[in-house]
Amino acid sequence: MCHKTKATGSSILRSHRSASGEASKRKVAPQARSSAPRGKSNARRQPWIPWICIGAEGAAAADDPGGAGEAGVLSGIGDVFKTRFFPDSALHNKPGTCLADAMVSPDVPGMTELLPACPHLPVPEIEMNWKSFSAHRHDRGAEFYLTALQYGQHLWRRRFAARSILCLDRALGADLRGDEEVLQRWPLPYQAMAWILKNTPPGLFIGNPRVHFQHYADRMNEPRRDVRRWRAWACWALSRVVLPELPADPRHRVEEPIHDRIVAMLKQHGHPGEAELWLHALEYAQQL
Repeated sequence: MCHKTKATGSSILRSHRSASGEASKRKVAPQARSSAPRGKSNARRQPWIPWICIGAEGAAAADDPGGAGEAGVLSGIGDVFKTRFFPDSALHNKPGTCLADAMVSPDVPGMTELLPACPHLPVPEIEMNWKSFSAHRHDRGAEFYLTALQYGQHLWRRRFAARSILCLDRALGADLRGDEEVLQRWPLPYQAMAWILKNTPPGLFIGNPRVHFQHYADRMNEPRRDVRRWRAWACWALSRVVLPELPADPRHRVEEPIHDRIVAMLKQHGHPGEAELWLHALEYAQQL
């Protein structure tokens, strides 16, 4: 038997010849060309694999056109997101479980307790979420900087240590001259970064900050690429001091700067006195 088909408008004219040689024609409705699975095809999908997503807040943190570290928000931290989950929690077998869900779920004992406030960050006076950044979408100045610090504190206290670090990344990327009033009250958060790295409770997800800052610095894009890049290296050096046991990424070939190089670049690209501010934070980190 053989078949020939010819499209005729909304239907298809199909010629059919049987084994005895008799020919016939009939019109048939065209098949749907939708790629969306229907009916029993859903059941033939691959089985669910445990994973964790960053949730709405984390996605909003990625909404920044100005940098590899923010556009690819989790960088080294995100590499661990691909493989870590909560094997002992009630959320383990719930498809689509996000880190945000797991960290505040009443099903996970102790996960709703607030952490002590970081002394180097402002405590927000109102409840915050990822929408707090929406007012600063086109202005990355002093108000954006303060919002990033406050939201970093908000996330930290709610046990989102990794995402709190990402907020401090954003604060360090703010478009500031160095003489803003907010910097007198809340200096660039080098000490806050060191404090959070040191005080993250055991078992609380933080990824590998050393790899995160390494990737962030080496893959930085505009705007303000140079200053943001060297601030990322400065935070990388803090992570090396606070968490010396963390390994580097052996697949990422990059020249790791010495402290003197970081100081020189902060003096060249940073705010007046920023290099000294970082050296003070480095000394502080060594004493934690």
